[in-house]
Amino acid sequence: MLRPNRRRHVMSRMQVSRPGVMLTGAASTSNSREELEMVQADSAETRYLTSFTNGGHRGAADNTADKGGQGNGFRPHELLEAALASCMNMWLRMYADHHQVPLEGVSTTVALKRDQPGVAVFEYAIALRGPLTSEQKTKLLEIAQTCPVRKTLAGTLSFSSAVAIGS
Repeated sequence: MLRPNRRRHVMSRMQVSRPGVMLTGAASTSNSREELEMVQADSAETRYLTSFTNGGHRGAADNTADKGGQGNGFRPHELLEAALASCMNMWLRMYADHHQVPLEGVSTTVALKRDQPGVAVFEYAIALRGPLTSEQKTKLLEIAQTCPVRKTLAGTLSFSSAVAIGS
């Protein structure tokens, strides 16, 4: 995510919009990860294998063998699924801690369905562990719908690109 208040380089912008989608392009004279404050992904020597980092942690993405990859990392859509599942887990545990709910654990399963062109549906199931009342379970399932990643994915999305010049 670009954080405009932290950018230290000059960007020019153009906007293209159509119903429900806004794309924003930007050209930049800098490609420093610290200046952009983003997750950075870099190609590896192995075809399609990509490493990514936020500066503190690393991960890998790859394509499946039937699409030319070797399956040595998460598929990109799996990373979207993982973002939603892990956010829901953390959000529920934080809520339970703050409200002294005896939640012992959470297991969230997410599948991204893209059966129709232009339509993406996140299907998820949440399993709660612990000596919870039916009211607590109901409240926790309501709270899961307010996790930050779910709110982001449910809102209007736009894209802003920064192109490194001379790289």
